[in-house]
Amino acid sequence: MHDRARLASLFTPDGVLRMPNIPVELVGREEIRAGGERLQSQWDFFVQTTHPGTIQLDGDTATGRAYIQELARARDGRQGLNYAIYHDRYQRTPDGWKFTERLYEVRHLDTSPLTGSAPRPAGRPPTRRPSRSDMTQLTPRLVLEGKRASGHLKARTLALTQTPNPAINGESPRRSTLSARQPTHGRDASRRAERRVRARPKPRRQSRYVIRLPAILAELCRIVHR
Repeated sequence: MHDRARLASLFTPDGVLRMPNIPVELVGREEIRAGGERLQSQWDFFVQTTHPGTIQLDGDTATGRAYIQELARARDGRQGLNYAIYHDRYQRTPDGWKFTERLYEVRHLDTSPLTGSAPRPAGRPPTRRPSRSDMTQLTPRLVLEGKRASGHLKARTLALTQTPNPAINGESPRRSTLSARQPTHGRDASRRAERRVRARPKPRRQSRYVIRLPAILAELCRIVHR
């Protein structure tokens, strides 16, 4: 959270943070705050996962452990993965329980190059989550785009589905194609063509057009991903 002042307030006024492997020893809230900010400025990124351990109470004092895993890379190129333990001492105060001492002990350190990358470029602020006002402003635009896409899809669907099927009209596709290409000259040819049209069985209303489902789905995918 980068809130070093809040971190320092978790210690008693004379609390101590000891990290022998660095080595660093910070005494008092002000040193703990300033030391944390100094360490923060050296990191390209730093991720720490804490797993609470047992706590033993003894009146207004207590002792405990916290197990941590850290993944970090410094701006000078140092990087690594480690597993460590915080040995803690606590004191009950009018403001709640506070640290009187935290001793940082590294149990395993791996300094081999990390295979991953930083979550974001160094110095870039964390990505802000969209607020309710952002979503309110975005919703009308999404509705408009949805209506436009829906109208375009309906037009395309109508064009794709309204393709007459010659086979349903009582003739094979080849015969229909050939008949359409045959030249008609004179009154006799026109009468023969008219008789053929009259003799043709009426198509059923529900089966007049062929629904080309694959073409419709392909068009829908194209519109959505456009």
